[in-house]
Amino acid sequence: MTKENLETIKNALTLRRNMLSQNVANSNFEIDALQKNTAVDEADFAKICSETTLADTLIRQCHVELSQIDSALERIKNGNYGVCEMCDDEISFERLNAKPHTRFCKECRNVAERSRTR
Repeated sequence: MTKENLETIKNALTLRRNMLSQNVANSNFEIDALQKNTAVDEADFAKICSETTLADTLIRQCHVELSQIDSALERIKNGNYGVCEMCDDEISFERLNAKPHTRFCKECRNVAERSRTR
């Protein structure tokens, strides 16, 4: 992978990380606001519960991706970014460009997904 390609991916990871961090902050703000609402009736209570659960789910998903991004940025820093963690082969730039925080090449990802569904 060229230095320019690596810099492009690093920038994309950083931008995505910043966006996800902002999403988490916004969702936390939304949860706080929802918890301060007083439900007038059961429908209000149900709506507040539903929206709080949705925001909490979004936060958890963001944290998973943030962790993956941090790991990818660490691999870039350590010089082993773009190497499949299963087979040690180089991950294609096309795959890294599509999913910059990936840990596996396409073939190993398929193997991992098949073993997870069993």
